[in-house]
Amino acid sequence: MGNLRGPVVTALDVGTTKICILQARVEETRGPKRLRPLALGRVQAEGISEAKVTSLDKLAHSIEAALQSLQRQSSPRVPKKVYVGVPGNYCISKDAAVTVEIKSPQRGIRPVDLERVLDKVRENYGAAEHGYRLLHIIINCYKINNDSPVCEPPLGLQAESLTVFLHLVYAHMTTLANLYGAVQRVGLDVEEMVLESYASSLAVLNDDERQNGVILLDIGGGTTDIAVFHKGSMVFSGVITIAGDKITSDLAKVCNIPVKNAELLKREFTTGAQPSRSTMWVPD
Repeated sequence: MGNLRGPVVTALDVGTTKICILQARVEETRGPKRLRPLALGRVQAEGISEAKVTSLDKLAHSIEAALQSLQRQSSPRVPKKVYVGVPGNYCISKDAAVTVEIKSPQRGIRPVDLERVLDKVRENYGAAEHGYRLLHIIINCYKINNDSPVCEPPLGLQAESLTVFLHLVYAHMTTLANLYGAVQRVGLDVEEMVLESYASSLAVLNDDERQNGVILLDIGGGTTDIAVFHKGSMVFSGVITIAGDKITSDLAKVCNIPVKNAELLKREFTTGAQPSRSTMWVPD
């Protein structure tokens, strides 16, 4: 059984059509950690259009309303820090490969060598063009000397060189500043910014799905975020501007009805499988 006294975490999802605040408890189990949802606050989004911040005051008001909705539920904790999702259209990504020489090959590869790789990544790839900031460093695979790439860290293996293949995600600095500002206006601190499609994939995909290869589509109101996994790691991330609002507008045009009625029509006749799991997996 999970530990009912595990830590409580809070996540904020700023979408085009709605603002959600989810509070969950991290269950301490013998296997992988899991999140058990406790409360959810959800309101219509204002101050954001097509996943772009248009009014800091209105966005902060929406976040405050979502927080109040959360607090009206049974025994929620008043959050002080939140994990904030960053929409995919605020981000860019690219692949990279970084190689370091192993100073003492006979001692084998040590954790300090992996840290040297990450330091080199931050030094050489820490900033992208046009005002973006490095958000995630995702390791795809490793290669020692000229051998074939492997998924597991080659710790302890003797080698003269170590190459790490990575997927790097960058977020627009102005957008991050706007999100920070809106969150701080309601008295919350940002624990960490996370690419929304990456966060979604960690919550809903299991080890086998990520290992065998899967494409995750996070369909929102204004955009659809994409995350591609292969051999356990995210190898591609992107976004397309086709989502729920586009479906609504197409229905309105085809049926020659008001947009409001088209939205009701879409919701009434939508079908889909609901998640059967009451907990969400959290990576160690």
